[in-house]
Amino acid sequence: KCDTNFKKYNEYSAPSKGNKVVSATFKIENVSDTDQYISTIDCYADDKKCDSFYGVEDYDDPFFNSISPSRSVEGTVYVELEFENSVWTEDKVVFVIK
Repeated sequence: KCDTNFKKYNEYSAPSKGNKVVSATFKIENVSDTDQYISTIDCYADDKKCDSFYGVEDYDDPFFNSISPSRSVEGTVYVELEFENSVWTEDKVVFVIK
């Protein structure tokens, strides 16, 4: 899941003016025969690393987990992005999750 207009953040930790917070929920499954450790997920926009956003109430980083074989973990990451779209054109922001 991807929410490109996430607004459930604390008013005191809102993103910088002109920026948006994007949330992306991932489900990661361990298809190997051994335990796997997920430490973090990095997000990029136009080949530039995005800043993580921690201004969400009760934020709990779900990716510091060890996943047993044939098991999965689901969690959400939040990033702050700067948008430079023009409201006068039909330009669109495109998110590709790989």
